[in-house]
Amino acid sequence: MKISEYIANIPSKELNFNQIMKEYDITVEDIRDTFYYGKTNITNLNLEYFKRHDYELIHGNFVTGIQIFHEKKPYYMMISADSFYDPPKQIAVGTTDGSSIHMIMENVPSTSIIQIASFPKEVMHQKNNGMISNYYRKTIHFVKDSDMELLERDRKCLECGREASNVFCSIIRERENKRKKLSL
Repeated sequence: MKISEYIANIPSKELNFNQIMKEYDITVEDIRDTFYYGKTNITNLNLEYFKRHDYELIHGNFVTGIQIFHEKKPYYMMISADSFYDPPKQIAVGTTDGSSIHMIMENVPSTSIIQIASFPKEVMHQKNNGMISNYYRKTIHFVKDSDMELLERDRKCLECGREASNVFCSIIRERENKRKKLSL
């Protein structure tokens, strides 16, 4: 399947985190306000923080990882920013298919380039020096690469990333709605 065919089959063109953020009317500040202080704001989702520099998925002075369980399934978000006080500049989101974690990574806000990655689930919380076995990474430019063939692993990364994007955006929207109701 070509990228252009894959995009044509996605309902409402929710292809990446940036587009899904627009659908939910979420800003990078909403992400910061929800997840930088998440342990005090989110109590019903078994939220866990972790540091993950070894994969070099995202880069920044402030990098953190978040794992939540939603409907008994783990979802992962990695955020990078210039500092703890600044909104994110890069985000990676994904989930697992049981044995591997599949993620999409992108700059926010941006909508034309996305990176995908896949790696074994068991190494997510481990310290790791050097290369990771079975690590897969690819960059896709949706406009220029529209005729590029999508591998099964590519499609899995995009689907898991879209699923995780919807979960994280719905959590942010729900928290923002509760906050607005309390302030009225």
